[in-house]
Amino acid sequence: KVLFLTIFLNFYFSPDIIGYSIMSCEASDYLLINRTLKNSLSFFSIFGGPHPTFFPDFINEQRVDGICIGEGDITFIEFIENLERKTYQNTSNMYFKDSNGNVIKNDLRPLIDNLDGFPFPDRDVLFAKSSMLASNSVKSFLASRGCPYKCTYCFNHSFNKMYEGKGKILRHKSVKYLIEE
Repeated sequence: KVLFLTIFLNFYFSPDIIGYSIMSCEASDYLLINRTLKNSLSFFSIFGGPHPTFFPDFINEQRVDGICIGEGDITFIEFIENLERKTYQNTSNMYFKDSNGNVIKNDLRPLIDNLDGFPFPDRDVLFAKSSMLASNSVKSFLASRGCPYKCTYCFNHSFNKMYEGKGKILRHKSVKYLIEE
């Protein structure tokens, strides 16, 4: 699969950035994919999701150019804009390696307070790939972010501690927004 992906990417386009959102159980697989792709392509690799958020030493892995800690919605857009200006290494919520391999750790930005500011998800992309999802009469909506509970089996308590003083943990979309969506 990795060989096919490498050939496909080389033949059809040469990406400037490849981003991965990973959980801990997938980390080694995505590191292998990234290293294989970097053997034949020149791109900036960014890893986000739960694994880099809770294990930020992941930045020290070979051929990892940057990681996103916490919420990445605004951060990733800012990173792309900063990359074009060659000022990406000061992007909030992100860690990078400089040319000497030293890690640059940027501060966390506040939590996103206004969830109504996001565009509606492009569900057509999912529905085009899955007739089961498209034909299912039940559709999923995310009405909020965050969790105030401290269950021992969950990561939320660590996430909440990380974002302490950076905004309200539990945030909701407005009823109007959800009805329009």
